[in-house]
Amino acid sequence: MSEQSAVPTCELGSMCGGRGLIPSFIPVGHIKQGGVVIFALESVETDIIDLSESCRGKDFEICAIKLRVKATKLSILCTYRSPSGDFSYFLKQLEWVLNKLHKISTNIILCGDFNVNFLDSSSKAPVLESLLTSFGLEGAVEFPIRVTSDSQTLIDNIFLDKNSLSSLTYPFINGISDHEGQLLILPELTTPSIKSLPKYKRVIIDYSVQKFITALSQENWDIVFSNHNINAMFNCFSDIYLKIFQACFLTKLKRNPHNPKPWLTQGIKTSCYNKRKLYQLSKLKKDCNFTLYFNRYSKLLKSINQRIEKKIL
Repeated sequence: MSEQSAVPTCELGSMCGGRGLIPSFIPVGHIKQGGVVIFALESVETDIIDLSESCRGKDFEICAIKLRVKATKLSILCTYRSPSGDFSYFLKQLEWVLNKLHKISTNIILCGDFNVNFLDSSSKAPVLESLLTSFGLEGAVEFPIRVTSDSQTLIDNIFLDKNSLSSLTYPFINGISDHEGQLLILPELTTPSIKSLPKYKRVIIDYSVQKFITALSQENWDIVFSNHNINAMFNCFSDIYLKIFQACFLTKLKRNPHNPKPWLTQGIKTSCYNKRKLYQLSKLKKDCNFTLYFNRYSKLLKSINQRIEKKIL
C-alpha cells in the first residue's frame, strides 16, 4: 500500500482485521503525502528487509519483506515516488536496492505508485522499464488504474519475473481511492491453511448513522477547498471522510462457531442421516438382504469419510 501516511498505522492495522502489520517507511516533517506499508497474514512466515538508508521523502520511499510460501522464497517490495520527486535519484536508489536483493532472492515482486504513466511511451516509463528489465522484471498490469472523463493512466504497477512466476492480474475497484487497486494472483503458490483467524464486522445502527451525519455537517472543510490541486483536494477529503467513518462505525469481533470436523460436508452429513434411517429399518425388517445392503453402505461411507479427512488434515 502506498500514499497512506495520512492514516495512522494503528488505524490501518484495525482496518486489516489485525492480521499483522509490517512496519514501513513513512515520511515525517512537512511532507503529508506518500508513505508505504506492507501487510501480511500472521500465518505466513515473513522477515522485514531494512531499506531505510535508501529512503528519502518524495524522491524514493520503499519497504520490503521476505516471504516464504512452502519451498518458494519471495522478496516483496512496495515503493512510492512523488510526481515532483527527483526521478534520477529514484532510479539510482532502485537499482541499488535491486542489486542488493537480487543476491539473496531471484523471486522479486516490486509494486507501488511510480507516478510514471506506463501507457505513454513518451514519458519516463521506458527508462524505468529498461532498468527493471535488466533484472528480469516485467510489468504485470496492462489496464489503466486511473480513469477520468478525459484521460486514462497507469501509474501504479506490479513487476515480477514472468518466466519463474506465473501470475494473473485483475483490477480491484475499492471505491475509496482515486487509484484502482491491482490484485496479483500466483496460482502455483498455495499459502498454509489459516486456522481460527478473527473476523470483524462494522456496526451500523441508527445511532451511529445519525452520529456520522452530524459529524460530517460539523466538520470544517476549509482545508479541502484551500487546495488548488484537484488530487490534493481529493486526498484531503478522503482522509477526513474515512477518519469520521471509522470513528462512527466501529468494528466488532465476529465470533464464528468452531468446526472441529471440516471434512463433514453437507453431502456427508446427508449420507450419515440416511445411514441412521437404514439402521432403524434394518432392525425392524429382519431381512438378510437389507442388512447386507446396510453393511455395504456403512463401509462405503466410512471409507469416504477417512479419505476426505486425510486429504484435508
